[in-house]
Amino acid sequence: MMDLSSVVDASLVVAGVIGTLMMGMSALSSDSTTVSTHSEQAGRQAARTERSILPKAA
Repeated sequence: MMDLSSVVDASLVVAGVIGTLMMGMSALSSDSTTVSTHSEQAGRQAARTERSILPKAA
């Protein structure tokens, strides 16, 4: 016969599997909400600034 600790362990495993599956499904079904704050022009401007600051190699 199973003792109480085996039942508790089995319940925690089942709860963990269900929670993991639910998090995975929600991550796959949701749309991306990340927004890029980096514009192409700002990147070009930063590259020009970096090149003007660096000394020329000998």
